[in-house]
Amino acid sequence: MRRITDPEHAHDLVEDLVHFDITRANKRNKVSGMVSGNAPFDSDTLKKTGQGHRCNVNFREGEGIIQARNTSFFELFLGGRNIVDCKLKDLNQYMGRGTFWQNIVSEELKKLINSWCGFEYEMMMLANSMNLHGDGFPLFPNKEEWKWKAFKTGEVLFPKNTKASVDYIDCAVVLDVMQIPQLMSYINNPSAEAMGWNKQVIREVIENSVKKNSYDQVDWEELQRDIENNSLAYEVTLASEIKVAHILVREETGKISHYIQERGKASQFILENPDAYNKIQEVFIPFICNIGNGYFHGIKGIGHRIYPSVVINNRFLCRAVDGAMDSASMVVAFKDGTSRKGKTLRLGNQIILPPGAGLETNNLSSNLNGISSVYGLLTQVNQSSVGVKRPGISAIGGADVQKYTARGAGIQAIEEVELEKTDIALYYRQVDMLYMEMCNRIWGAKEEDSKEFRKRCIDRGVPEQLMKDSNAWEFKAPRAVGSGSHVMKNLTTQDMLSIAPYLPEMGKRAVIEDFIEARGGPDAVTRYYPPYENEAMPTKSNQIAHLENNDLVQGQTCIVSTDDLHVPHLQTHFDFINNVLNEAEQNVTEETVTKIMTMAPAFLQHASTHLQYIKGDRLHANAFAGFSEALDDIIKRVKDFEKIANQIQEQKEVQARAQQQQLQAMAERGDATELQKHMMEVKAEQEFKVLKEQHNHAVRVAKAQNSIKLAQAKAINEIELAKVRAANEKGAQ
Repeated sequence: MRRITDPEHAHDLVEDLVHFDITRANKRNKVSGMVSGNAPFDSDTLKKTGQGHRCNVNFREGEGIIQARNTSFFELFLGGRNIVDCKLKDLNQYMGRGTFWQNIVSEELKKLINSWCGFEYEMMMLANSMNLHGDGFPLFPNKEEWKWKAFKTGEVLFPKNTKASVDYIDCAVVLDVMQIPQLMSYINNPSAEAMGWNKQVIREVIENSVKKNSYDQVDWEELQRDIENNSLAYEVTLASEIKVAHILVREETGKISHYIQERGKASQFILENPDAYNKIQEVFIPFICNIGNGYFHGIKGIGHRIYPSVVINNRFLCRAVDGAMDSASMVVAFKDGTSRKGKTLRLGNQIILPPGAGLETNNLSSNLNGISSVYGLLTQVNQSSVGVKRPGISAIGGADVQKYTARGAGIQAIEEVELEKTDIALYYRQVDMLYMEMCNRIWGAKEEDSKEFRKRCIDRGVPEQLMKDSNAWEFKAPRAVGSGSHVMKNLTTQDMLSIAPYLPEMGKRAVIEDFIEARGGPDAVTRYYPPYENEAMPTKSNQIAHLENNDLVQGQTCIVSTDDLHVPHLQTHFDFINNVLNEAEQNVTEETVTKIMTMAPAFLQHASTHLQYIKGDRLHANAFAGFSEALDDIIKRVKDFEKIANQIQEQKEVQARAQQQQLQAMAERGDATELQKHMMEVKAEQEFKVLKEQHNHAVRVAKAQNSIKLAQAKAINEIELAKVRAANEKGAQ
């Protein structure tokens, strides 16, 4: 049994939830009006009571508070170099390569999301609705698309006592509008019926909409042609919003059924998709600013919390303006009562009193000090209840204006926009869920932009299998520095520069990247500090690692510097020795065995030193585990070659002893001819050894030259690092 038994049942559910929301809708309307600039007094009432002259202005304090909150949340979701941080769940098995793949996927995913022009708009719509009224909802229109649409409070309705958590949502109604072209696309889609779309109902809905607007009957071919051609006639006469309702219901099986029905009519479903989703997060994710009393209907946004004090502040400020205007006016009273009939007349800067009226004092100024005090008190109430600090009257021109240092000014700016940690944690949890669903859809989407994204990642070296399986990845929103405050981000990154010299290489790089991003934006990072491409390192560092390989293969010790990029260096060294071992295992000769036994001690020592530098470093925990496992494997393979080397040595010793015995026997027999012949062979062998030694000398000369190049490269690298440190120290000052 389905919980929605028929279209009439769905229609009744929608209408009931809309009716129950009327009272809350009226309250939301007042709050929205306060932020939008509605006047604090009713203009008609003022005019009727002869007070049309009074100041009646909304000073936009509420709008400023909401905008400050929105800006802070904007800093959170766009405050990093990436929009989504893509992390491999099992990074260990990929050793050093996995880190570079993660960077590539995160970078390409940012390009894809930025190609969606509506992304920032929808995110800001979510933040605004959440801050103003308490919640907002991103909804995915169907199972195939990764793009979503933001819905405001009041457009998503829940039954009474629905707990404010996605896990407890059993039923929800989403009030939406659909355009004719959107519905027409389902009529023309051959797989639409398999997805649950009822083409006949769609046709009826479109016909009713078109007839209502201008035509008695529908020419479907002409309508399709007008839509395809973006006809002005269509835009003017036919384009209309068709109000629909999404009904989402959790069945007894735990599956989520999805229905779409035209609003206000108990007609057949436009879409009927039972058991469409496994969980509600696959359709929409609630964004809430708090949990209120634990229920969705108990959630109140910042707008509702500041509404009473902002309205009163507007009235106080209007009264202060009226007082100032009155104090600057000239009061005139007629001595005879013939010209006035009981009303006060205002002409420019003159106030004309009616006959018989008089003033106990000629001072018409209002008590501005008292108004200022009350205004300041109410402002403090807003600050404590909302967590947003804004300048008060004293800060605008009072005698107690503080003398700012650069640091002090920064701290005040921080206080004005900084979000509470609980706000940030709740927001990031919701964004993480949204990004997870977005990326799961992108990995499986058939849309061209998604296909192109996956292809770009594969072309840059990411394994194809990883781009087919979203379960191999974890997707999270980057955690922005500064708690939603741009000023605090600048101060924090400035402070981090002072400790950068004590951080490992990757930590230093992260600090520099954050510093650049805080001042120039995310795009400036790649401009001034290009990222590592795939598993490649910066040119000079890469050159050093390859030169070290040339020394290691000769059995020479190579010094490990603290400023080496240890993970990329290790990857280069491991790739090299694995290639040498693979070749030797395929062609086991005395020469290849000797090469391995010459190289192995130097390599093992060098690799172990690199590993010691990243041991205990949380930034490289996964890389350390992967390289340690790889090192154990190489040690086992080297031990196999050691056994072969021992066998070769034993054979040589046996041959030497046999040769010595043969020479001794020939001498005892007096066989001079055979002895002379053998001595000539020995001499030839010695001459060959001399030639071989000359060759080895040439090799040593070449190695010495290589060592000089290596030393030069390291010296150049040290100079550049010193320049970076000097620049960082200068910037920190």
